[in-house]
Amino acid sequence: MIATALVLALCLFVGGFALTRAFPGFRHALWHQISLSVVRQPATYDALYFTRPLALPSRVAAGIPSEFSFTITRQGASATVGYTVSLTDGQGTSLLATRRVRVDPGVPSVITQSFRVPAAGAFEVGVELSSQKVAIAFHGRAS
Repeated sequence: MIATALVLALCLFVGGFALTRAFPGFRHALWHQISLSVVRQPATYDALYFTRPLALPSRVAAGIPSEFSFTITRQGASATVGYTVSLTDGQGTSLLATRRVRVDPGVPSVITQSFRVPAAGAFEVGVELSSQKVAIAFHGRAS
């Protein structure tokens, strides 16, 4: 079994070498693919969470501004991350914010967002990252 794998690897290496001789531009692509296969690549992902989940405004006064904070963290390379914040109540869904923020790996970006529920009743505030379709939400009641 090991001998078969070694023969196959040798054939692939010789074939790759022949292709780099025939097509000089292929050499860079070949070595890039080999390095991707051998060197561990860091995972890149975004995390979204409420900064203080126990302090989310679940009871608010209608027409009076309230606020909450959420955090975006990133693993991997730095990037500009887009997000949207929306409010859904008895009158429908309204967009509160659509913004972009630069997020560096391991450095949390804390965003504070204000909102106002126009009328009494149940509501939901949602936050969604545009990069990976990650979303969070909280519910409450306005009186």
